[in-house]
Formats: sequence, C-alpha cells, structure tokens
Amino acid sequence: MLMKSSIFEQLAQTAFLPEVERAVYRNNLYEYIKAAWPVIEPAPFLPNWHIELIAEYLEAVTYGDIKRLLINLPPRYMKSTCVSILWPTWVWTRSPIEGQLHEPALEGRERAGCSPAMPMIWLRSSRRSAGAS
Repeated sequence: MLMKSSIFEQLAQTAFLPEVERAVYRNNLYEYIKAAWPVIEPAPFLPNWHIELIAEYLEAVTYGDIKRLLINLPPRYMKSTCVSILWPTWVWTRSPIEGQLHEPALEGRERAGCSPAMPMIWLRSSRRSAGAS
C-alpha cells in the first residue's frame, strides 16, 4: 500500500505541468517514457539509444507509417514496459477511442505489479488542469 500512496503523491505533484511540457509529452513518445518512468518503476531511468529507437518505431506504428512491427531485444531492455504499458497509455491520452480499440491484453507483471493506467492518469490530470479536453 505504501507504493500506491507514493504513486498518487507523484501524480499530484505532476498535475500542474506547464502547457509546453504537456505538448511535448503528447507529441513525443520518448519524452513521455522518460517523464512517466518514475511513476511506474522505482529504479532510475537509464536513457539509451535503443529506447529512443523503440519509441520512434512505436510512433510510426501510431501514425500508420508502419503496419507490422517486431521488436527483438534481450530480456530487461524495456520492451514490455515500453510496448505494453507506456505506449498504449500514450496513445490513449492522444486519442481515447483509438486506445480502447487497440487495448493490449496485459500479462504477468504488467497486469499484477503495475497499473498501466498510471501514466495515462498522470498525463490526463495535467491536461485537465490546463482546461484541455
């Protein structure tokens, strides 16, 4: 239970992001991943080129430029976190109806240990504070 309260505290602290920051997070998946990371993982975010590349390709899928994507990386390289938690929440914040149509079936850690809605709640609460719909 202590972890949930700290997550909600973090969400409350980020509820008043400046509009420019919100626009960056809505339009850039990599920046969204970096900003949402502390909400879902206690470990510090370690930026690397492969995370930027995953985000770039997932953005291309979102925009319809790539129809099929296969990501092959060793374990513990953030594939599941980026693809199954952060990318869907980023899509949902941009277009809630589209996100509902493409909602992935989460398994294992994604279902039990992490709430995939946390980054979405965090960004949506910041959008509401600025009066965006």
